[in-house]
Amino acid sequence: MLPPAQLLMKYLLLSLGLILSIAAPSPAQEDDPFAVAALDQQNKLTVSKAEVLVDATAIAPGKPFTVTLKLTHEPEWHSYYHNDGIGISKIPNLRWTLPEGFTAGELQWPTPHRAAFVGMITYGYLDTNYFSTTITPPTDLPTGENITIDLNADWQTCKESCIDESFSKSLSIPVKAQTEPNESAQKALAAYNAEHLPSDTPEGWNISSKDDGTNITLRIEAKGQLPDDLFFFDFDGQVDPQAAQKFTAPEDGVWELIVPRNKGNDFSDKPGPILDSLYGILAAHDTLPGADRPSVWIEIPLDSKATAAPDKAAAPVVVREDTPEEIAEMAALYNSDEKINYVLLKETAKTTLWTALVGAFIGGILLNLMPCVFPVLGIKVLGFVEQAGSDPGKVRRHGLAFTAGLVASMWVLAGTILTLKFALGQEVNWGQQMGNPYFVGAIIILLFVLGLNLAGVFEIGTSLSGAGGDLQRKKGYSGSFFSGVLTTLIATPCSGPFLGAAMSFTLAQPAVTAMFLFTIFALGIASPYLFLSFFPALINKLPRPGAWMETFKKAMSFALFGTAAFFLKTFGTQTGVDGISWLVMGLAVLALATFIYGHWSLPHISKGKRLWLGKLVPIGVAALGLWIYFDASGKSAPLTKAHNGHLAWETWRPGKVELRRSKGRIVWVDYTADW
Repeated sequence: MLPPAQLLMKYLLLSLGLILSIAAPSPAQEDDPFAVAALDQQNKLTVSKAEVLVDATAIAPGKPFTVTLKLTHEPEWHSYYHNDGIGISKIPNLRWTLPEGFTAGELQWPTPHRAAFVGMITYGYLDTNYFSTTITPPTDLPTGENITIDLNADWQTCKESCIDESFSKSLSIPVKAQTEPNESAQKALAAYNAEHLPSDTPEGWNISSKDDGTNITLRIEAKGQLPDDLFFFDFDGQVDPQAAQKFTAPEDGVWELIVPRNKGNDFSDKPGPILDSLYGILAAHDTLPGADRPSVWIEIPLDSKATAAPDKAAAPVVVREDTPEEIAEMAALYNSDEKINYVLLKETAKTTLWTALVGAFIGGILLNLMPCVFPVLGIKVLGFVEQAGSDPGKVRRHGLAFTAGLVASMWVLAGTILTLKFALGQEVNWGQQMGNPYFVGAIIILLFVLGLNLAGVFEIGTSLSGAGGDLQRKKGYSGSFFSGVLTTLIATPCSGPFLGAAMSFTLAQPAVTAMFLFTIFALGIASPYLFLSFFPALINKLPRPGAWMETFKKAMSFALFGTAAFFLKTFGTQTGVDGISWLVMGLAVLALATFIYGHWSLPHISKGKRLWLGKLVPIGVAALGLWIYFDASGKSAPLTKAHNGHLAWETWRPGKVELRRSKGRIVWVDYTADW
């Protein structure tokens, strides 16, 4: 459960929309969920129609005129108000490119509507809406020519999913001594504005506020009856759109509308801003007293008792722990046998025993090229070079010893997994051992120490037939056996790309069948080595032993160091910064132990020094390093996460998704291959 800047979760509820933005169905294609709607050749318009209206066919110097973007959405699709209600949507943005001396006023926002979208209340626009801007030309504008105005606009439209749309238009407007009105545009705009565009605060209204830090109370004195469906659309995000607004009839001639402050929501825990004034639209279905429209703009100072929320950009969001009652409710809802239905563009290929066998064997062969296994491959190549010219029978026995080590260790690992699954009834997965920081830390130490051995810091024997050298004697079969064991240990994390379906199938089989499949997998890994060992003529094609082998051996040490670094990320995910820091310290101590051993255990050192400095001291230092490793592996990554967008992450539990969905909540599950 575990990069880039500002508001990564900006499209939190829109991730499906981001996928569908390149494959959104047009109305004529609703029966085909994968159909792609035709796009405008110049503009990215998928579910909207855009056009520009100018309220004048000719403009005059110094005389303002209105340019309007008319947006028509397909049924049930909507765009957003300046305050979308959830703080993550892309609101309409109109950018004007004007001739020199021209100025553009603020965008005139229509009154939005409230709608439920992905379990939240949003503020937006359905059907057809007008977004107008007043543009004023300079008073010294020459007449008799045309001026050019460019508009670039973009916005977001949503239904079940969301789509980013854009539109560009270049206007050529003649300049004359007198303005010539565009009567059809003015008529359409006037009809729309009378119903949707808020008016200024009516004369005779007196509005004050009271802010206690939790609620803002609007006290409204108006000449006439205010409708009981009065609602305040906040412009800046100070008010919580998800909370109910309470409207009370007057007792002293003053109406009160109580609007809760925005303390954050399910998608972002970031509170709304604390400003000196409150600005927005008071709206109702009927015309408001003193106004000729059902909505008015208000802006009032706030005598705020609220304190600004601390900047949470760098502060972790504390994960809320589930209560025992919630855990029990989750467990009751969870059904481990229920499978998710996946929608695929092609027919799903079913895994059978034969396809699993082929997949396991081929996957095992290809696994030799993965970063986890490649260092062992290089060391085994050196072993084959060293064996070139040897007795063919001995070469074959080394190949069989390697295969035996690989298969035996695979049996132990697979047997442990199957025992947990069948005997204990515990759900387990291939590679689950990588979820144990003690196991991951041990693999890191093993790879690191073997890398030090190859780099020449110390020697354990002189053979290259096994990873890290011969464990017992030069060219001993134990070295080859140990190479097979090591290959199994470090191969499992890299097997996913090749063996996902095969391993899922394997773990669902009876124990005997599963063990047979694991054996085929192991034989697939070992097959290149077996092939070389049984055809020694191919080994003789390799370069002859020489000084290059020492260089190659040291170079392979860096491959082992790199593999250890690869696993450090997994270890850090499990144990946090403290765990990975202490493990690196433990590696440094172990490196010191190997250095002391390598320096003081040489044959020319006196027997006493070899005993004390070559054995006992390194053992003591290594023990300290291992103690640090055990301590580091016992640490846990903190259950906090400061995700961009201030999303509060929680620990997954069986049934949590089902519980949240039953309450109409959107749940996002973040999973990776970090175990």
